[in-house]
Amino acid sequence: MNNILLIAEHSATSIEPDAWLNTTWTIYANRHVIINIRYNNNDAKDRDLQATISEDVFEELFNTLELAKREDRKVFVFDSTEWSFKQYDNGNQIYRRIGAAIDGLMEFEKLEAILYQVIKRAKPAGEA
Repeated sequence: MNNILLIAEHSATSIEPDAWLNTTWTIYANRHVIINIRYNNNDAKDRDLQATISEDVFEELFNTLELAKREDRKVFVFDSTEWSFKQYDNGNQIYRRIGAAIDGLMEFEKLEAILYQVIKRAKPAGEA
């Protein structure tokens, strides 16, 4: 775990059969990202992806996270999804935001966009 820098999870708040449950990004110090996408009772749709992000995207991601931490507050909304962020330094957790909406939090919304862009460049896990 010493080389994990960030675990981000986007989760559904209402769960329906076969519906999307969550997407988890595990980001390592070497800029490697493992992405796990899970569905409720539909293993055939589950996907495990991997990517190596560029230095620019890596810096943008962590700079945006630092800005997002400054606006970290509870957001009360209906019909939203939840985000969790756990940041690590040398295996020690240094930041945590668990299961909360990010609606209206500009920097967290930018972070969401960056993470979903990584998925567009990812390949199935195990592919070179």
